[in-house]
Amino acid sequence: MRQPISRLQRILAFAPRVALKEAFPDVDWSPASGVTAETAERLWAHIRRSDWQPEMLRLLNLAFTPNHSAGVLAVDEQGNVASILHTCNCYGWGSTGIFVDGVSIPDSASFQQQQIASAGAGVRLPDPSNPVIVLKGGRPMLASAAVGSGLHEATLQNLISVLDFEMDPKAAVDQPNYHGPSYEMTESGQVRLDLEKEIILQGDFPEAVLNGLRARGQPLRLTTAAPPMIGTWIGIRIQVTPRELTGGVPFRLRAYVEGY
Repeated sequence: MRQPISRLQRILAFAPRVALKEAFPDVDWSPASGVTAETAERLWAHIRRSDWQPEMLRLLNLAFTPNHSAGVLAVDEQGNVASILHTCNCYGWGSTGIFVDGVSIPDSASFQQQQIASAGAGVRLPDPSNPVIVLKGGRPMLASAAVGSGLHEATLQNLISVLDFEMDPKAAVDQPNYHGPSYEMTESGQVRLDLEKEIILQGDFPEAVLNGLRARGQPLRLTTAAPPMIGTWIGIRIQVTPRELTGGVPFRLRAYVEGY
């Protein structure tokens, strides 16, 4: 069920609140409700439905391609942890957005019009990025950040690799990933999605694994080109006893791990 969970959380992150209320009228979308067991159970019931994905097409008829973003993770000698992510969401206005009197206006003003209107004048725009700090026994044991249009998928997969399969962050980021739903741009600039199909890069997984997915009813689209929804994840694992920090960054990023 990992793939439909990932797909639904992407919808929750990006879809306008009014559309979510229309699609899931039985869910309370207040921030306080988002962390309750009742809301989790209602969303789980939707995930288990076989017909929920097609009705989401109109909610996601928008291209999400964040660009020029940066994540920073830091752990000091006392064990304090920071996970920071900055982005200008550059998409339609080049690599820097539009500058007005020396002030950068990011691309969120070009492709997040509904969110801006919903937030209102002078109000901070909600950010769908997901810097993460994981606690164990009340102490940080993992910090991560992710960028790219597939940042949610990358975060989910790498957290599972580190927390469930006990990989170090470098081993986790070196694993192949799935890359989100198949989509293509139409001549009108809209996005035509095929939410049922999962993008898989040719050669990433053994054929036996792919056949196993198909046998379980997961349609796939194999591609030799760069997947349209690439997410890149960085992480630091913090081991208290004995004291050890291990970090990992993907090869495609101009990033590094440093300790001193």
